[in-house]
Amino acid sequence: MTVTLDLMTVLYALLAVAGLVLLVYLVIAIANLIKTLNKVNQILDQVREPVAATVKQMPELVGKIDRISAHVETVADAAQSTIPPIMGDIKAVTANVRENVSNVGETVHEVSDGIHGFFSGAEGTAGYLGSFITILSTAFDIFNHVFPKKTKAKRRRK
Repeated sequence: MTVTLDLMTVLYALLAVAGLVLLVYLVIAIANLIKTLNKVNQILDQVREPVAATVKQMPELVGKIDRISAHVETVADAAQSTIPPIMGDIKAVTANVRENVSNVGETVHEVSDGIHGFFSGAEGTAGYLGSFITILSTAFDIFNHVFPKKTKAKRRRK
């Protein structure tokens, strides 16, 4: 009894098996992707309102910082005649506050753009995820700018 196998038939069989394996892997990957996207959508739904509330409060915060900066400058000018050695430091602080106000204003604008992109109906979940990551990145930048990391030398002085 002789069994003859055609090489093309063996090749087709191997290709069919490889195709089935690839198809099973693809189905598993798509199922995992769907689960991940559902979780991302849940997270986005949870943070949508707090982020919107925060963005609404930002202009008021920037206005308060502007008023504080102007008041600090006024007080510094009045104290200039009585405390000349300290004036250089106060002006530097005022300049830093003004720069920070400017940075906060720019950040508010960036967050506003991110929120606008987030709620403007971007195509698919990938657009929402990108906007969410941009918002988180901007929020972390604001946090790091407002609360800089203390160095060991600063901790020892206290």
